[in-house]
Order: sequence, then C-alpha cells, then structure tokens
Amino acid sequence: MSAFEDVKTKAGTFKAFKIDQSWKIKTHFSNPPNWSDTIWYSPEVKNSIKFEGGGRNAQNWELVSYSVKP
Repeated sequence: MSAFEDVKTKAGTFKAFKIDQSWKIKTHFSNPPNWSDTIWYSPEVKNSIKFEGGGRNAQNWELVSYSVKP
C-alpha cells in the first residue's frame, strides 16, 4: 500500500487504499516484459474501485455503481 486517499469514480468519491504493483516476467528472451499498475481498494465498498494498468493490453476501469449487502 502506498497511500490512503480520496478517489473519484463515476459512482462517487471514496476513501481507498492505493496499491502499486510491479510485474517482472522471467523469460529466455533478451527483453523480458516488465510493467506496473495501480489498484484502489475501498473498505466502504468492500471491493476494488479503480484500476490503472501500465501493461500493453491493460484496460483501465473505475466503479460506476455499487451496493453493499449485509
């Protein structure tokens, strides 16, 4: 975890843990793929609310609606 911050999404603004991840793949090729991404987890929503990827095929997304069941 790198921060606990306000994160704005289409579903609203939430306090969330910011989690930065770095990925390295070991291969026999000369230039192995490496990338980083960030995900935000909100205790209020009890789930991830936003993702920003640095990988070649990564698709960024954010929460658009939610409901918490007891």
